[in-house]
Amino acid sequence: MVLGSIEAAKGLEFDHVLLPWLERHRFPDPHEPAGDEANLFYVAITRARERLTLLAREDAPSALLAAMQ
Repeated sequence: MVLGSIEAAKGLEFDHVLLPWLERHRFPDPHEPAGDEANLFYVAITRARERLTLLAREDAPSALLAAMQ
């Protein structure tokens, strides 16, 4: 098991990637440029080889999840 930041995972791959805290006003960070946060999300979801698990609040999901639908 590896626990690390999205930034540290760039260029790496993992069998299973778990992304927690995908909720409004948390990720993406409202204090960071939206494009940077979208790129960071893309890096995170493309690190998974076999399985990707996204954890979000049902009542306040991240705007980035809406873009996936």
